Amino acid sequence: MSSVTFDTLKFMETLTDAGVPEAQAKAEAKAFNEAMSQIKDTKDLATKSDIFVLEKNITVLEASLRKDMAEMKSDIFRAMLIQTFAIAGMVGVLIKFIN
Repeated sequence: MSSVTFDTLKFMETLTDAGVPEAQAKAEAKAFNEAMSQIKDTKDLATKSDIFVLEKNITVLEASLRKDMAEMKSDIFRAMLIQTFAIAGMVGVLIKFIN
């Protein structure tokens, strides 16, 4: 088990060198250090390969979703077309029935 180390002083100096007020830099360093202390082991962190796998999965899911949406659009269009012809047929029958 390897832990994550964080140099709060260096972090604070970097912020103050960039023009952040010292009190704000101290607060940010403290908050970030507390957040980093929540990480018990480096295996809890995502690696570049983890992110690559997630991006690949998202791409596959997106392609599948686009395909499903195209099929649904086609099905809806087909259903609307059938309903239009059915209504037109009923109107035609009613007109003949009334005359």
